[in-house]
Amino acid sequence: MPSHPLVLLHGLNTTAAVFDGVRSALPSTLAVHTPELPALADVDAIASALFKTLPARFHLVGFSFGGYVALAMRALAPERLSGLGLVCSGPQADTAAQAAARRQAIDTAANGATPSWSRRRPRPPSTPTAWAMRC
Repeated sequence: MPSHPLVLLHGLNTTAAVFDGVRSALPSTLAVHTPELPALADVDAIASALFKTLPARFHLVGFSFGGYVALAMRALAPERLSGLGLVCSGPQADTAAQAAARRQAIDTAANGATPSWSRRRPRPPSTPTAWAMRC
């Protein structure tokens, strides 16, 4: 059993509730934190804000955008992390094509329409096994 708590960071367009099924599948003896990501200017600001509310040392898992926040947390204070996991996320920045598609989705949403990717996005997995199989 890990000696440090587990922190799970959700992605964009989700809340900490995305981890409800995962939390219920974990041992009750494991301290699990699922903070809501604050709406701040950048991942470094989000990471700094989260550090103020989390235990002194913990295992960290970031899902999707939460992975980018987790990497920022590692860069800011690696001594606070006992371990790091990225789920449906990665350590690299978006490619030019991905960045262009993201800008287009932002413009579409800003104009009051729903980006096409958000209409076809499947529900997130609800158990640890489902997470592993999905990504």
